[in-house]
Amino acid sequence: MCCRSIDCRGAIRFATDLLMSPEQCVYIGWNAELVSCLLELIEQLRDVHIDVIEFCLLNAIVLTFPGLYDLPQ
Repeated sequence: MCCRSIDCRGAIRFATDLLMSPEQCVYIGWNAELVSCLLELIEQLRDVHIDVIEFCLLNAIVLTFPGLYDLPQ
């Protein structure tokens, strides 16, 4: 969803033909904070000009090392 939404400013693309505003997302039951965080993440991905392959690799890293941030400092 994040990768699909990179080209959509201020909206979330759930599918090819389904684009929703933050208000619509909250209306269907999404938490407003979740929507806000998702839009912020999408904006950050847009700022670094991430492409689909880079996004997939980033996901693989996160899923492969889920406890990375639990390590002692």
